[in-house]
Amino acid sequence: MSLILQGAVVPDNFKKKLIDFAKNDNSDQWRAFNCSINDKESQTKLNRGRKIYRLPDYPELYNEAVEFGRSVIDQQGLKHDMIAEITDGIPHTLNMLFHSPGALGIQKHTDPDDDDTGWKHMRWNFLLKEPAEGGEVVIENKIYNEFTEGKGMVLFSSKWFHRVLPVPENEERILLSLGYCVEPEYYRNVLLKRYTL
Repeated sequence: MSLILQGAVVPDNFKKKLIDFAKNDNSDQWRAFNCSINDKESQTKLNRGRKIYRLPDYPELYNEAVEFGRSVIDQQGLKHDMIAEITDGIPHTLNMLFHSPGALGIQKHTDPDDDDTGWKHMRWNFLLKEPAEGGEVVIENKIYNEFTEGKGMVLFSSKWFHRVLPVPENEERILLSLGYCVEPEYYRNVLLKRYTL
């Protein structure tokens, strides 16, 4: 099997809400990498050309994201008690890359596991809007071309180094990223065997 979440699709009305929100909301709730999108620091190379919104800060979208995530757990035949939604740290987010001169995209990184429980960090990413070029996801130094607009993919984000390439002028990339921690044995014995690079 691949990393693609076969059959998991963001409902059209929810997808439209998310895209409209990403394009039109200019509130201070949007973050670059490590600052507000409206701070001067958002123009440093690490921050430039990207914005992130923590969905728990917008209850209407957050509640829909939670319900959608639960439906994907069911649709994929997974166990709810082995997969817990992340509510602190890096929760469910809406991410947007846009053109900015000198932007780096998203830097190569991994995400933290849950220090208290040892549960493993996993993201379910859904590409809502794909640029005509650029914005490719790179996992373990390989461009992952199977991840195209309308698809969802599993990312074991604490295990695999990953990054996203920048987008060119007049392009944007919008992504719904659902954050979960997974019980370690279930992660090793079920998920890592089912979803492979």
